[in-house]
Amino acid sequence: MKKLLLLLLLIAPTAQARVDHLSLELKRMPFQRDYYYPGMTEWGHELTLNMLVTTGDLFLDSRLNGKSRNGRFRDIYWQYTLGYKLFGPIDLVWGHRSQHSMDFQADTTTDKYPVSDAYGIRINFKR
Repeated sequence: MKKLLLLLLLIAPTAQARVDHLSLELKRMPFQRDYYYPGMTEWGHELTLNMLVTTGDLFLDSRLNGKSRNGRFRDIYWQYTLGYKLFGPIDLVWGHRSQHSMDFQADTTTDKYPVSDAYGIRINFKR
C-alpha cells in the first residue's frame, strides 16, 4: 500500500493531477457518544476536509475528519480510497479507515487505534 501511495505521489505532478472535488465542512455537535470516552457525551465541533484528486486513470478520494471540544481537537479520522480505472466501469481500489485519539494514550503493543484496510474492485453504475 505504501508503495502504491508513493507511486501516486510521484506520478501525479507529471501526469497533470486534477482536483475534481474539494470541500470543507464545519458542523456543531450537540451530542456524540464515543468508545474512547464513554462518559463524555458533549462535543464542540466537527471539521471535515473532502477531496477527490485524479491523474489519468489513478484517483484518490479522501475524507479527513476532526472532532473538537473546548477549542481543541480530540479525535482525528481519516478515510480514503485509492484506485485505478481498469476498464469500462471497473476500478481496482484500496480503502483505508483509521481513528486516532489525541487524548487517549494507546499501548501500541496491545491496544492499537482502530484501523481498517481493504482492497478489491468497484463497479461504477454511473460516472
